[in-house]
Amino acid sequence: MKEQTEFKNRFFPVLSLVFISTFIPEILMGSTPLSRANEWPVEFVFYGSAALLIREMAFRYKTGWVGVFLAGIAFGLFEEGFVLQSIFNPEFLGNNLTFGRVFGTNVVWAQFIVGYHAIFSITIPILFTEIIFPKQKFTPWLSKTGLWIFTVLFVLSSIFLYLVLNSFSGFNSLFLLKLIVLIIIALIIFLTFKFKPGFPTGNNTISVSPVISGLASFIACLLWLAGLYPVFMETKFLPPWSVHLAGLAVLVFAVIIAKSWLNHKWTKMNQFAFISGGLVAGMIHGSNIVFQSGNRMDIYFQIIFITVTVLFLSISGIKIWESE
Repeated sequence: MKEQTEFKNRFFPVLSLVFISTFIPEILMGSTPLSRANEWPVEFVFYGSAALLIREMAFRYKTGWVGVFLAGIAFGLFEEGFVLQSIFNPEFLGNNLTFGRVFGTNVVWAQFIVGYHAIFSITIPILFTEIIFPKQKFTPWLSKTGLWIFTVLFVLSSIFLYLVLNSFSGFNSLFLLKLIVLIIIALIIFLTFKFKPGFPTGNNTISVSPVISGLASFIACLLWLAGLYPVFMETKFLPPWSVHLAGLAVLVFAVIIAKSWLNHKWTKMNQFAFISGGLVAGMIHGSNIVFQSGNRMDIYFQIIFITVTVLFLSISGIKIWESE
């Protein structure tokens, strides 16, 4: 009976995180619309296993949310630099990503797509799942066997994606570039475990307004996503260095806001508002991508998914508000 209860407590958070970690960055945000639904199964395995392993790492080694974000950066580098090689391929999936290209690297694209994954593929999905399952927040979700299973699944899905993309594009970046990516990833992971840079939990009775935290998240995420658009513009109105600086300015803005809230009371409603702000920015970004495609099936599906998501967020927000 005890084993069944433990399995149930782990099963639903695990299943939810696998779904959310793929649903947000790939489906809701228009990267893999309904017309390419055949790609979803491997994406669920790839993103889901990565998010689960990072969540378990953060829980077991107490790296905190900064550790989760840094691990998200490492994951983004691994996906786009090693598995998909999009930060090196100048014509990734038929797109011209050469804006700001330096030393064989699509630098502008690399900067913003890695941040994209750190936020929308890892940090927000993990935080969202823990809010949905508050009782399981302080417990591990994977057994030792589960850790091995999802590690194997992550490795296999990575190899599968690498082989498929390599076969499709015929592109293979220099070994030195991929080696540099792996070294950077190893360094990020080492520093995360070494220093465990988690934000302290504020004990101050002064709390941040959920409206303010949600608005800050919305603005920061929307501005960061906007950094992807100059890459795809046929006419380049901005020099690459200005886009880089804009991205750094957004990052500085986010760090300043985060540091100013360190000693404030951070309620569940604040966390929910942070997630909602980021998701609204993601919905705008995803809708723009899908609507520009002109595919009616994808557009109708996107509208339905956004509607369902908004309803779910509204109901969840009301429940959280009432519980506090």
